Amino acid sequence: MKKVKWILQHNLINEDLLKQLTESILSNDGIVEEIRIIPFSDEMSFAGDIQDEDIIVLYGSTTLLLNAYKNEKLRRGLFFNPSSFQMDNYNQYWKEHMLNFDSAILSPDELMETTKYDDGNYFIHPNEDTKLFTGGVMNIKEFKNDLQKEKVVSASRYVMNGELSVDETDIPHDLISFIEERFEEYTPHDIFVMDIALVNDEYKIIECNCFNGTGFYNHNIDKIIKEINNFLLSR
Repeated sequence: MKKVKWILQHNLINEDLLKQLTESILSNDGIVEEIRIIPFSDEMSFAGDIQDEDIIVLYGSTTLLLNAYKNEKLRRGLFFNPSSFQMDNYNQYWKEHMLNFDSAILSPDELMETTKYDDGNYFIHPNEDTKLFTGGVMNIKEFKNDLQKEKVVSASRYVMNGELSVDETDIPHDLISFIEERFEEYTPHDIFVMDIALVNDEYKIIECNCFNGTGFYNHNIDKIIKEINNFLLSR
């Protein structure tokens, strides 16, 4: 019987989260192997063996994601495509449903030239999903939703009025309906994470993230692991 092999980053990651992931994977009949990244390096330490028929999933930091993408075997364990996880791509498909649909995408030089005579404030966010820097906060509520092939698997509120405020019960039905409507328009990958803001009583997409490097708040990790395993084994 096939099993999903989860390759978890074992250094520079929260130990409690690592323990929780490991327990959930094992309880859902998965396999756990470890990988370590070397800080400030493109190198990784992985002693495991990946066969062509193996079904793998990687989880860890953005550094792990970017390094693994360069490795032909490890890339199979990522739900990631650089061209799909970009703000300009989301704007193309979701248009006015994006929080910053009316924004401009500029290079650093273009930004400096545009703003050099202006003392105003700007909300700046990377175009790519590489966590190069953190965008500003300009919304009332933020929700992080783990999504799988046109289905919301787990959701949690994580910001209210600019402050960290985690609650997995404050998930309105119209939020789920909003997400499902966006599914009909576009999805950047089979499995991904979508951040949504409630602004002036309207839901807006902030961004999407690659699942392999995303953080968890009060999400149901056991359910997420189970759903991903079932999805991958059923393909």
